[in-house]
Amino acid sequence: MRAFWHDERYARRRSVVAGVPGNSKRLRTTFANETDARAAAVAEWQRILRGLATFEMSLALGNPAVFPQSPVTVKGFKPEIDATEWLSVKVTHNLGGNGFTTRVEFETKTEAVEAEREDEKDPDEGITGVVAKWKDVAAKKKKAGQEQAGATGTLKTLEHLYKSKQAAKRAALHAWKHIQEVREIIRENSEKSSIPEQ
Repeated sequence: MRAFWHDERYARRRSVVAGVPGNSKRLRTTFANETDARAAAVAEWQRILRGLATFEMSLALGNPAVFPQSPVTVKGFKPEIDATEWLSVKVTHNLGGNGFTTRVEFETKTEAVEAEREDEKDPDEGITGVVAKWKDVAAKKKKAGQEQAGATGTLKTLEHLYKSKQAAKRAALHAWKHIQEVREIIRENSEKSSIPEQ
């Protein structure tokens, strides 16, 4: 999750990212300061993570100790459900013909997330493409080669030796996309923004 903010000291737009940086969703608002941008990015990222899995149950015997936003561990279900850290998001207590019952809706509990300030300088300045080397040792004829993404010129060679041509091609494309995304973020951050939205 990417959020932009206006840096008055340098009169430019900057960004912070929470969660996974690659191909991040961008918040529309340009915030007045870095603190607000960080808070917004973290809040939106946690909102997205919370909705990844949901679970609900009704307790035959109500439990008044269960309340919203409390961490919950369950047992006796599938191993994936038992191993998940849940957070109660909606708790309904009922006193009726069936006695005291509790109905609970859960979402996955999210970890604390930090927002990081993004690069302002291109770490791969001058790089025009990426090369990934591969060596297929499983084939009868030992084959080797390299795959390139981007343009010929100043190439960045990935350190890892890949086991197949396809894996090297994917790695080169992924690394090149990452370089392009970092450059796009730097370009966006360097554009002078108008008056920041509140």
